Amino acid sequence: MCHKTTHFGDTLPSLASGLTQCCTALAGFTVAERLPCIQARREAFLAASVKRVVGPQRFTIPKVRHEATKRAPVQRADFELFADYFQFYVMDERASPAIPEDWTDEDVARRVKVAPHLIIVCPIRNMTVPVVVEVHEAESALSLISWDHVVACSIDLPSGQILVDECTGPPAARLRVEPGHYQARILFGGLGTLRENDLEGHDHYKVVLWRGDPRALQVVKQWQL
Repeated sequence: MCHKTTHFGDTLPSLASGLTQCCTALAGFTVAERLPCIQARREAFLAASVKRVVGPQRFTIPKVRHEATKRAPVQRADFELFADYFQFYVMDERASPAIPEDWTDEDVARRVKVAPHLIIVCPIRNMTVPVVVEVHEAESALSLISWDHVVACSIDLPSGQILVDECTGPPAARLRVEPGHYQARILFGGLGTLRENDLEGHDHYKVVLWRGDPRALQVVKQWQL
């Protein structure tokens, strides 16, 4: 059952934005370990430079994990789905989890909600949107400058059968992975491209999964309307 009363296109709670320092110290790291930190500093500098030219930005840039490296996905699915009621689901198909209805303002601002065996992703349009799902062997590198909103979380997939499903329509994609716990990164792009009618835009969404321990949901980069 879909949650049909919360409209995710409504004004979200106002949250503080600005740039934060990506790395605080390089001492003790090897050259290879310093490269992600240097890149993060460069991205923060570029973002700050843009901010001075075009005005306030709609995101923050927090710390970047040093151990993440660039890896090709072992599985990838590209598709479009209808994000009815501003949501779609990534779930363990055999677990057939119940869709929660206890939405809070914080859930709405995060644009991602988790429940057992389930991740709910909330696009900014209740229209057909492009989605990519990737499965990696390990955590991959992340360029925060390329995305408007980023959320980290995890999901338990006891059957290894991933279903990407619409709220009211048919399944959008299926993938098979090794059963177990997976960490997830939910990426939102093109959020500033919506037209005034909120029905057209070039927003796009990506879900990246890799084997990892359960973790709490964290907004890595916050988009603000």
